Amino acid sequence: MIYPPRKSLLYGLLAVSAFSAPTAQAVTVTTIGSFNDPTSTGYLFDIDINQDDASTGLSPMPANVSKYSTTNSLAYYGWGIDVGQSLSTHTIIQSHFWFNGAGSVGGDPAAEVPLGTAFSMGLFTYTNEETILSGGIVNIDFQMAINVDGLSLAPAEYRIRINNTLNGPSNPFDTAEIISTPASISFLLDGSPYLLTFNGFSRDGGENFETVAELGEGMRTTAEIYATITAVPAPAAIWLMGTGLLALAGFARTKK
Repeated sequence: MIYPPRKSLLYGLLAVSAFSAPTAQAVTVTTIGSFNDPTSTGYLFDIDINQDDASTGLSPMPANVSKYSTTNSLAYYGWGIDVGQSLSTHTIIQSHFWFNGAGSVGGDPAAEVPLGTAFSMGLFTYTNEETILSGGIVNIDFQMAINVDGLSLAPAEYRIRINNTLNGPSNPFDTAEIISTPASISFLLDGSPYLLTFNGFSRDGGENFETVAELGEGMRTTAEIYATITAVPAPAAIWLMGTGLLALAGFARTKK
């Protein structure tokens, strides 16, 4: 005998057929950086200029930034002062970080990011000068405001520690260290769920990732911050699919 299908079975089959993975193959990402909440263990002369997203009214950057950057539209945090260079250039010269976000006013143009592929969120530069009033151990929050296909995500934050050693041949290096990293961010785009994962800082195009950078006096280094966006199954859809399978099992028992 052939039994008519139960309503629960029909609902279960509809639930299974309704579940589908996100259809987007690529998204467009822009990133705006800023530096916030510095702390230090000693005397500190510091400046933060957060204009990675500014197009007018820009503050001038120190000469040891502007000679490498073609724009003042970036996020800047400087600490200490290099007395000799500052006197010779008639502008303040500092040890500093600066960040140019991808798709920001001064950064590279926003580009489509393939899902599941690591991409650069922007350029992060660290310069070490022979400074005084450097604060000893300095901590700073580096935040990124991230936009994916027009959707603003929760800010992502790195906490960075700088160990400013005494200037001289016995202390040739200062150290910048990542002491906390942002958690992955889940978000919905056009009703489909995605996950943004932060891979970290890389100076070799994403082959290797570092949490510590050691830098000699007068030296400069640049890293890119990499992340990956992946599509993930919707938990509700998985639950509905499970309901459909249970309905199938119940129908099989009834037929038997």
